[in-house]
Amino acid sequence: MRSLVQIAVNLLVIALVALGGYAILNMFEPKEGRRFSMPRSEKSWTVDGQRAEPGDYRARLSAYGRLQSARSLAVRAPLSGTAMSLGDAMANGGQVEQGALLVEIDPVSLNRQVEQIKTQLAELDAQIAEAGLNLRLLKGQLERDRAQLTLAQNEEARSAELVEQGFATTTQLDQARRSALSAEQAVFQREQAIEQAQSRSLQLQQSKLRLTSQRDEALDRAQDSRILAPMAGVLSEVAVAQGEEINANAVLARLQSVRDLEVEFELSERDFARFIDPATGRNLLVGSTASVAWSPGPTPLTFDATVERFAPALNQQTAGVLVFASLQLAPEQASPPLAAFVEVTLMDRPYQNVLQLPQSALHAGSRVFEIGRDRRLIGHEAVRLRDEGSTVVLRVQGLPEGACLMTTNLPVAGDGVKVAMVGDPAPRALGAGGRPGGRPGTRPEGSPGGRPGGRPGSAAGGAQAADQSAEQSAPQGDGSSIRGQANSGPDKPGGRPKPQDLGDPCDHLTAQPSDSAQGDAMKKGQRRQGQERQGQERQGQERQGQERQSQERQGQRRQGEGRQGEGRQGEGRKGQPQSGAQTPAPKEAASHD
Repeated sequence: MRSLVQIAVNLLVIALVALGGYAILNMFEPKEGRRFSMPRSEKSWTVDGQRAEPGDYRARLSAYGRLQSARSLAVRAPLSGTAMSLGDAMANGGQVEQGALLVEIDPVSLNRQVEQIKTQLAELDAQIAEAGLNLRLLKGQLERDRAQLTLAQNEEARSAELVEQGFATTTQLDQARRSALSAEQAVFQREQAIEQAQSRSLQLQQSKLRLTSQRDEALDRAQDSRILAPMAGVLSEVAVAQGEEINANAVLARLQSVRDLEVEFELSERDFARFIDPATGRNLLVGSTASVAWSPGPTPLTFDATVERFAPALNQQTAGVLVFASLQLAPEQASPPLAAFVEVTLMDRPYQNVLQLPQSALHAGSRVFEIGRDRRLIGHEAVRLRDEGSTVVLRVQGLPEGACLMTTNLPVAGDGVKVAMVGDPAPRALGAGGRPGGRPGTRPEGSPGGRPGGRPGSAAGGAQAADQSAEQSAPQGDGSSIRGQANSGPDKPGGRPKPQDLGDPCDHLTAQPSDSAQGDAMKKGQRRQGQERQGQERQGQERQGQERQSQERQGQRRQGEGRQGEGRQGEGRKGQPQSGAQTPAPKEAASHD
């Protein structure tokens, strides 16, 4: 029981010591700082903006490729022989017209072959004539054999009748029958000989036709010994010289057309899908127009082109689609060289109801900020459709008509952040008292020390007045001064400031951002105004800081002088004789202190 009482007493002593320490610290803490501490003023950032004007946008798809000939063929030798002569343009890079002579081959071997075929044909003609004569002889013998057969058959019939009448013997009948059979056998053999003769004649006729065809082919090839250009173009990979032996079907050169040109380029899978109509599912790439630019120097040469076809499969290495577009050249227009590196520009399918803003207007990849009439930011979610160099194509839902969007990339951007527009009028210079044209050193509340009934020369009151003067005179982005935390008023202590209608933020914009000289001049003027405004703000802040430091030094000096005067008065009172009438004076002074 005694231990519990001792513990309670110890706790009570500790509580009393803590309470006393807190009271002592509270006695030495300036009351003015606790009662009239002023919050920091709200900061604003100077930004630029652009009027939101949704509309249709059609992007330009750019790709790079090589120029090649749409028509290319290999020049081959139709026969073997010696290159007797070459055409004047038969060299690498030589340009020929249609029907021009390329190579002439010596046709001696062909002529020899034709003579051999003619000899064979003559021999065949003799054999065919002999076979025809033999066939005619066989046909005449067949007629005689058939007559002998008829006689033998009649003799057999008469012998049979005589035997029945008893005027002839059976031996005579048998002899007549043998004669009829021999005649029939002779007719059969003659017919077989005739068939063999006819077959022989047909074989000879076919051999003649075959040799005739070989003769005609040899004659035609002899005429093809002059190789002519099948089309106009340029020669490359020439592999023949005059006097050189040439094998049949050998490649002599390659001929490429310089008027039928096409560009082979590659589109990404995403860009290729842009040409598929979502309504019908048809691919609109084939037949679309394109622009081909060849830049051999500072001034590019531009050609019109039409997409003709595309590869049926993706490129496994680049995951792109090969596309071929043919150039549309005028009759007198010079064509670029083959294998030239060119840039191809295609017009994309149009985007409906979109915005085109600078890249700096996009925050966190999918947010844009509207600048309200009170110069505070309002966030909106955006759908990023396409990047176009320094600009981006967006679609923003729920954006008010004619809204002013921030185009400055602000790292601290968020809903409710205070901003100031480039081009807004600069704020007026504020006095040390926090009011336009205020007198330096003026304190609110009408008290010399900055608090009602404050003693002259109080250090706390002077510092408080200086803090109030500096914070009230801090310039904001819209030229207004902030008093209290977030402009809290008497009706809403500590609440958000009442929205101020400072006008349309984009009213000062006379034109939309563009690449014209007028747009550049406007941007330069806006930047100059922003720099001047920032310079004025810095000068005002420096002036207010200097005035505040001067006021603090004056207050400290007055406070030191007051303490010295009080010390001298106390020493004088100690030296005076104490009497009944003068006894209350020191107590009163002590109570005052």
